[in-house]
Amino acid sequence: MNPIVWLGTPDVQLMPTLVSGVSPKGGPHSHQFINPLAFGIPLPGSNGVYRLPYLRGPAFQEHDMTVLKSFAVGEGRNLELRLGAFNFLNHPLVSFNNQNTTNLNLGFQNGVVGQPLTQTMLQYQDFGVANIKVGNRLAELEAKFTF
Repeated sequence: MNPIVWLGTPDVQLMPTLVSGVSPKGGPHSHQFINPLAFGIPLPGSNGVYRLPYLRGPAFQEHDMTVLKSFAVGEGRNLELRLGAFNFLNHPLVSFNNQNTTNLNLGFQNGVVGQPLTQTMLQYQDFGVANIKVGNRLAELEAKFTF
């Protein structure tokens, strides 16, 4: 679909329409943040919405913790031990894949003008799905001796 052919100008981005009664938030799959079945193809000479409703993405959650203890070891000398743990609960975070962006492209085939998209029309079945998990636990131990 080309905006020059569809809208008569290259200066306007061609946007999908929103299907009434279907929320673009979420979807039927696990970790799906955008529902592709909430979009449709606009009629020739018209355009879809420019401002979509708020679509939340994957949440970010990480827990860090640091424990510090100082010991006096003689006059004017101190030993400080520090243990730092980053993402210490090792909670995995779902994310979109930067290497394979098909889950961010709303591609379709054999769409009907003025009608909502169906699951069989979708070129990428994983559209809107955050399909990878990232995050790891990291710990560091530090010792500092002052004199």
